[in-house]
Amino acid sequence: MKSLGPEVAKRPPSRHQRTQFGWNYRNHLHNHPFRLILTIFLRITEGLYHLQSLERLSLALLEVSRISLVTKVIRESASRS
Repeated sequence: MKSLGPEVAKRPPSRHQRTQFGWNYRNHLHNHPFRLILTIFLRITEGLYHLQSLERLSLALLEVSRISLVTKVIRESASRS
């Protein structure tokens, strides 16, 4: 009697496939004991980067408003003359 399923020759996985499994999972920090500390450190540095960007934006807006105020004062003084 013949088997109903396809007949596939069973071979052990090649050496590349076995090492690839280990290579894919060796650098993950999912279960690392210092994962929480690393996550906090990365979030703090990311927050500081965003804070620095926000500071640059606010300084640029302040400079634009200062320039606008100076030009307004100059135009008013020129119109009075």
